Amino acid sequence: MIQDERVVFANHVMSQISGYTVEEIQVLSPQELRDFVYSEDRRLVWDNHIARLDGRMRPENCEFRIVRKDGTVRWMELHACRIEYEGRPAIHATCADVTARMQPQIARLGIAVVRDLAEDLPKARCDAVGIQQVTLNLMGNALEAMSECQAPVRNLTVSTRAAGDNKIEIAVADTGRGPSAQLTERVFDSFFTTKNEGLGIGLSLSRRIVEAHGGRLWAEANEGSDKVFRFTLPAEGAKREQHKTHCICRR
Repeated sequence: MIQDERVVFANHVMSQISGYTVEEIQVLSPQELRDFVYSEDRRLVWDNHIARLDGRMRPENCEFRIVRKDGTVRWMELHACRIEYEGRPAIHATCADVTARMQPQIARLGIAVVRDLAEDLPKARCDAVGIQQVTLNLMGNALEAMSECQAPVRNLTVSTRAAGDNKIEIAVADTGRGPSAQLTERVFDSFFTTKNEGLGIGLSLSRRIVEAHGGRLWAEANEGSDKVFRFTLPAEGAKREQHKTHCICRR
């Protein structure tokens, strides 16, 4: 648990992942705690941390790299939520080492990553960290879909384009098994999932994040096994659109 940029409680799992003892973790300074996160992932992790403390919407799960005490780099999955501790906000988190899963996934599956990025696009009006989470969620779903099928061609395509009306469109397409045309809207329902495992909240939360930016997220089922998820964002200076809010029910 983290409060006021210091670790209040830590357990043996965090100790095993980080290489630090529990006692060493609990006396890390705020700067040492920041340096614990790999430099390229630091902004994502700490922006999410501050947003949760402020009560802003953020995905509960986040994967990022850490620097162990011995200097080696590991991938960690963090499940975090805001709580009240002694009358003040704090972040309660559980973690797991997912290094073995992250590094070889694309290579092991024989997936070709295709980037079709338009040039000279206007700047998007958005929270970069939140939209990064949406994109990573869509790409992660695509990898899972292709790992479960025997498609002769496995392509993950990420594309961007100007969508008119001062908007930018981002698309994530894959050649894996996707939802049928009848289910392309239901996949955004809270707790609906076509996976054997999972809670079914990733796409619902991603849609809420996009709509909070004045954009739109939807799915398209192409012929065969191909599918594509698209979302739009307003460009800087564009008039903000209002969308019906999609709520996540919590029990």
